Amino acid sequence: MALAFALPGIAEVGIGTKSASTVPAIQGLWQQLDLMRNSPPSEEELKRAKDNILNSFIFRFDTPGKVLRERMAYEYYGFPADWLERYRAAIDKVTIADVKRVAEKYIHASSPQKENNG
Repeated sequence: MALAFALPGIAEVGIGTKSASTVPAIQGLWQQLDLMRNSPPSEEELKRAKDNILNSFIFRFDTPGKVLRERMAYEYYGFPADWLERYRAAIDKVTIADVKRVAEKYIHASSPQKENNG
């Protein structure tokens, strides 16, 4: 469901790779999580992330059925009628400092390799 980002829960990351590159891919994933926690994004990275989220609405609302399904979900979960507009405005207001603060608070990744080696 599209509302998963608006409700509390577990964050999930994933990668797709060939069997031969599984270990390097997982190591790269751990490195990216460390980077997210310890280094704020650049202005360009933040802009791309915002654009990705905001531009995804084109595909989420490209048919009357999709619009109806989204609106029904908002109603079911008790979101206000202008929730979507508020959400879009909030995404637009996110700053690098916001990303850094949230990453420091919520990303507590520790790879098994790090735990086993020290």
